[in-house]
Amino acid sequence: MERLLLPCLLMGLLLTTSPVAWSQPVDPAEIAKQEVEAALRLAPNIENGRRVYMVCTVCHTPEGWGRPDGRYPQIAGQIA
Repeated sequence: MERLLLPCLLMGLLLTTSPVAWSQPVDPAEIAKQEVEAALRLAPNIENGRRVYMVCTVCHTPEGWGRPDGRYPQIAGQIA
């Protein structure tokens, strides 16, 4: 039984270790750039945007300035 323990542990490590860990590191700025470029290629969905806006305005107010008491934070004017 003990003779099988180490090989099984090693096999488990090999199977569960991501190949990404072996690849070269990726620049976070490059990832962000790719995400922005992908988002800009999306087709707008006006009706879905209206629904999302209506949900958000309930708490954050229609202008996005949040509640004066701070219960809901400001989402307008933030730099992304």
